[in-house]
Amino acid sequence: MNKGAGCGEYLFVTLHLEDGQTLLFVLDTGTDINVLDESLDSQLGRSIWEWKPANGVGIGPAKLRRAPKLLLGETELQTGGWIWTTDLKQMSNVVHRPSKTGRPVMGILGMPCLKHYCLQLDFDAGMLRFLDSQSASKQNWGTAFPLRKRFGGLFAIDDNLSGQKGPGSVVDTGCNGDGFLTVDSFRRWTNGMKPGVATQGVFGGSTYPDIYLVQDDRFHFNDIGLTFLDRHLVTLDFPNQRMYLKRTSNGRWMSREVESAIQFLIAFKRTGRLPGWAKDEKGQILPEEPADGLFTMIKQGDPMLYHYTVVQDTSNGIWRLQNAWRTEADGRHTNNLPLPSQP
Repeated sequence: MNKGAGCGEYLFVTLHLEDGQTLLFVLDTGTDINVLDESLDSQLGRSIWEWKPANGVGIGPAKLRRAPKLLLGETELQTGGWIWTTDLKQMSNVVHRPSKTGRPVMGILGMPCLKHYCLQLDFDAGMLRFLDSQSASKQNWGTAFPLRKRFGGLFAIDDNLSGQKGPGSVVDTGCNGDGFLTVDSFRRWTNGMKPGVATQGVFGGSTYPDIYLVQDDRFHFNDIGLTFLDRHLVTLDFPNQRMYLKRTSNGRWMSREVESAIQFLIAFKRTGRLPGWAKDEKGQILPEEPADGLFTMIKQGDPMLYHYTVVQDTSNGIWRLQNAWRTEADGRHTNNLPLPSQP
């Protein structure tokens, strides 16, 4: 497992084709399709269907093709027989900001494949294990939660991070955050406070500090993501429909890069150079999509949300403010903010 998985990076797995060509995949339990980059189209034969997804799905126009053999080491993975191809360049650009692997993302490994396996995510050891759940000892796997096939081809548990009754939560290793809640669940959790607030979450009867969630009105289910899972030894036994969690920490998502980016924004504000803020104004900074360099700030007494993206020069470690804008709490009426001069 890549060491940064769960604290700023996505979870990667390297597979290879039958001819030995190696491909970097994002392992995503929150998608019900398998995906390859369209640069491999010529090796896969004719497509039989074209899909133009609605905005917000996460990929562009895609074509359905017969899946090639995908091998993990010497083992051929079960894929369901079909795979979608699309342009993954944008995903590569996003995931490489924190990880700096230099390797293009060539695929997304989703539930048509993963549902056949028992996966163990050991973040402390940096290991992704494929286990035989029938013979493996479950003594040290932690608390078991039923996994139910719901919401299409996705697997969900009955609990959510608000600790309240409501829609179940999809287990989503492709969500590079703690997760999200439906609008109703979020309002009950925060008592009407703004999206992205950090607060104490409750899951499986246990409390968790510093949970960062957003509301998402595109879905009718809740979601738990990779940075929440990172606080545990996670075993996803899809064939037997069980998830096991053994808590190991309160979270390590705050990578050095993310912490450095936050300190950069704080320093910018203290000198009065952060767009939309006076240096003496008070508020709170929230990592919205830290892997993408996106942060949100809430100003005391101001109903607007202030958003910033930052990028780091890998040659010298210097941060730069790339974009700045503000929105209403519901995300509408975006106003761009002018950027100050930077070295």
